Amino acid sequence: MLADSQELAHSLAASLSQMAVHYPNKEWRELISGVAFPSAPPEVDRDPVQEFHVNCLARPDSRTELFPTEVLTV
Repeated sequence: MLADSQELAHSLAASLSQMAVHYPNKEWRELISGVAFPSAPPEVDRDPVQEFHVNCLARPDSRTELFPTEVLTV
């Protein structure tokens, strides 16, 4: 779901993050929540969302063919 404006998206994210942090977990006592955010404030405005569709089908020969990896020993 996308908001109609950046201001609305920011407001919703800020409200929901506060609710998530202060919503009590029934398995624990007091007001301890099960949510932690790696940054402060937890809501960060981003660039506009781009929507695209890929309408093709790939049949790889192996499960890893489409995801090449390189292992480095340091």
